[in-house]
Amino acid sequence: MKRLILALTLAVAPAALAHKGHDHVDKPSRALTESVVLGQDDHQFKTIPGWAKVLKGDHFGPTHGSAAVDKDGNIYITLNSPNQDGFGILVYDKEGNVKKGIAKGEHGLHSLIYVEEDGKGFLYGAQNAQGPKMGVTKLTLDGEVVMRIGKPEESTAKGWRPTAVAVGPDGDIYLADGYASNFVYQWDKEGKFIRQFGGRGKGDGQFSTCHGINVDYRGEKPTLLIADREAGRLQSFTLEGEFIAVTTTGLRRPCAVVFHGDLAAVAELAGRAVVLDKDNKVISVLGDNPNKGQRANFKVAPKDWTEGFFNAPHGLTFDNEGNLIITEWNANGRFAFLQKIEAKADQAE
Repeated sequence: MKRLILALTLAVAPAALAHKGHDHVDKPSRALTESVVLGQDDHQFKTIPGWAKVLKGDHFGPTHGSAAVDKDGNIYITLNSPNQDGFGILVYDKEGNVKKGIAKGEHGLHSLIYVEEDGKGFLYGAQNAQGPKMGVTKLTLDGEVVMRIGKPEESTAKGWRPTAVAVGPDGDIYLADGYASNFVYQWDKEGKFIRQFGGRGKGDGQFSTCHGINVDYRGEKPTLLIADREAGRLQSFTLEGEFIAVTTTGLRRPCAVVFHGDLAAVAELAGRAVVLDKDNKVISVLGDNPNKGQRANFKVAPKDWTEGFFNAPHGLTFDNEGNLIITEWNANGRFAFLQKIEAKADQAE
């Protein structure tokens, strides 16, 4: 029996995958016009070269945000500058065509999620690029701002530059202040402050840049899974902010975590993304860049990009079919669409 393997394999794999017999290459071998298959075993994805179309000009301008997908499959990608006609979010179809721009003047949404409330969809973002607007920004799907929440008066923590937002099953709002205090703040759905937890440190329940946050519904009860970026780990908390466990270590500056069924995916700023199983163990590595000088490098120019290798993954989302959209931290703006490849049974020679 011989397994058919399509993947362009990666230059560096984690120890957990190093003994599974995957081949590796030492340098990129595909141009930006050729599709590349990433990942291992039953968790492989095919890149779609040049997927995201530009609305105006020849590049997006700097990107430092994320993406979200609504129930109809529309893809919302945040922008970090106003050079796309002032829009803060571009809305795409699955083929990478711009459907419209929304949220004028709201550039700088560092994270983005889609949430349904009483049958109506909303976008929540963590705004960190425009001083007076910093905090939670809630928008309609047409980009109208319907709520802003700033730093709680009850908090005496120093600094304020949020990085990610999550919304719990009862509507509670969680905001990670990853670039400043390293506290996570919690409000009810009306914006009434409840608590803060975490804070800067290296111990359990503390953070060295709590960069990403999401609600994990894969267990018996919903929990929070938080990307502790500079500690290279994920930490789990109750919805009341009580530390549960360090679930994953050895990651390469994890920025964001998203879920699809029993799987999770993590964007790692240092040049790759990974897929995790229900136990939060790495089971597939995507786009691992062998060029260490390009990892977490904001200034890598388009002429130096290689299809199938990431430079600085910052945000990501699954779509409704299990495909992945990855956004990078990049001076010109870089987005990737990874099409899920359905697992195939072993075939005889």
